Amino acid sequence: MIEALHEAGDTLTEILWSFVDDVTVQNSWSTLTDLPASTDVSKAMSLRLRHLGFRFLGPTTCYATMQAAGLVNDHVVTCPRWRELGGVTRRSRAVRSEP
Repeated sequence: MIEALHEAGDTLTEILWSFVDDVTVQNSWSTLTDLPASTDVSKAMSLRLRHLGFRFLGPTTCYATMQAAGLVNDHVVTCPRWRELGGVTRRSRAVRSEP
């Protein structure tokens, strides 16, 4: 599949980052229970990757991939890494796709 992507002029990296417009989403979660298991974006990513032939990639797995790859900053605001990774202390809305 990866070779087919390259032959088509795409890379997996480009496809994944296209879902966040090539910029890390800076969320502002107060507690760990605020973190979603999946979002509308991870659902769309799952559909796209399945269309490309990938398997076993549901929305939750895609969201976990987004977290691990740095597409989203999901550290809680009290974690020192949140600020180090670009979190801001101004009043910012968390980017949420689900209520």
